Amino acid sequence: MAIPMESVSSICLEKNQTDKKIVFNADNRSVYVSLPVFFNCPLLKIHNGVMLKSGNQGSDIAENGIILLSTEVESGQDIPDEKIHAPPKIFSPSLFSSVFKGMFFLSGVQENLILLFNPEQFIRIIKKETAS
Repeated sequence: MAIPMESVSSICLEKNQTDKKIVFNADNRSVYVSLPVFFNCPLLKIHNGVMLKSGNQGSDIAENGIILLSTEVESGQDIPDEKIHAPPKIFSPSLFSSVFKGMFFLSGVQENLILLFNPEQFIRIIKKETAS
C-alpha cells in the first residue's frame, strides 16, 4: 500500500500493539487506526505510526489527528501519475474502491501490485465509525 506524501504529516516508530481497529487517545484527542486490524490482518506487527495532515489546513497537527498504525514503512519513492491506474470498475460497490484511489505495478525481480491509499475517503469512514 502506498500513501500519498502530500497527506502525511510525519512518520514515527510505534511500539504499541492493539487488537482494536480504532483507539481514541483522550490525552491528545487523536484517533489511532490499526491498519492491520482494519484490513483483517491482526497478526501483523505494528511498527510505524503515520500521522495524516489535517484535511482543512494541510498542515501538521499535534492534536485531534488521525494516526495510521502500520507495519514497517519500507520505502519512500515518487510514483509518476501515468503509472497509476484506476481500480477496476468491478470493485466500485466495495470498500476497496473507496479506500484506494489507484493501483500500479512495481517491477523488479517479480511484479508487485501496490495500492494507492485514499486518505480523504478513509478519514470519512473513520469519522463515521467513531461517531456511532
